[in-house]
Amino acid sequence: MSKYKARYDKDGKAYEWQDGVLVWVRPDLCATEPAQTGQSAAIFGDNARFISPIDGAVVEGRAAMREHCRRHDVVPNQELQGLKPRTFGNGVTVSKQESEVRKRIMHQVLDQRHHNSLKG
Repeated sequence: MSKYKARYDKDGKAYEWQDGVLVWVRPDLCATEPAQTGQSAAIFGDNARFISPIDGAVVEGRAAMREHCRRHDVVPNQELQGLKPRTFGNGVTVSKQESEVRKRIMHQVLDQRHHNSLKG
């Protein structure tokens, strides 16, 4: 049995696939002269399969990715590109160097506490 898939937009059927192969595109989406019309069709492949770092499940495809993100209340990191860095306090941004110094101090404090708890 062959697999059929169609994509619709506000103007009706836009694309048709048969067994994963694009077999039809609505004529108005196929610009014959992209330089003059400024439009052309863009078709993206499905998301690559990966193992979720959250729950260890295998996520394959866009629909599974949307469901996984909804279930765990997360967003893909590609959607975070272009956002401003987080600020703290009165809008002061912490530099990478300052962040590294703070991490080092916190590790030293935690190591010291762990060392002291082993003593007595």
